[in-house]
Amino acid sequence: LMLRGFHVQAQQAMAMVGVRLDGARAAAMSVATTARKHSPREVFGRGMRGTTLTLCSYGVAWGLVNWGFITWLPTMLRGLGLDAAATSGLLATAALFALPGTAAAAALFAFWSSKKSTVLFGAATSIVLAAFGLSQPFLVVHPELLGVALIALLVASSSMSGVLAPYSVEV
Repeated sequence: LMLRGFHVQAQQAMAMVGVRLDGARAAAMSVATTARKHSPREVFGRGMRGTTLTLCSYGVAWGLVNWGFITWLPTMLRGLGLDAAATSGLLATAALFALPGTAAAAALFAFWSSKKSTVLFGAATSIVLAAFGLSQPFLVVHPELLGVALIALLVASSSMSGVLAPYSVEV
């Protein structure tokens, strides 16, 4: 609001969350915020480059998980010997059971630490993918564990996706 010249509205918004500025501070803040133009290149500048590259890497990793693994999951499950109806039923059940886990992940992000939650969900997705890939012969023999692996994958990857945008904005 200050950047756009809405100083009274900015002070009202800050007052709603308990921030009070005296007249001199508000005037100084107004001048400071309107005096400098920002450039999109700043996100790759000296102070933000590491954060920007980390968030971009996180986004690419999520994209690979979502579009490179989850999209092909029905085909891979059929390759493990499941028929189309069993594959659809298993994925639908896993998605249903993943809903409470995803809600818990959202609460964790909101009430714990956004940075630690982001790292946790990225690591959890990596671990679940590695376990899924390494245990395929075991999962064929024990299809009940396949459902557990799918639930863990859906919770981890959807949580990873769910924290990317809010954490990027927060940073």
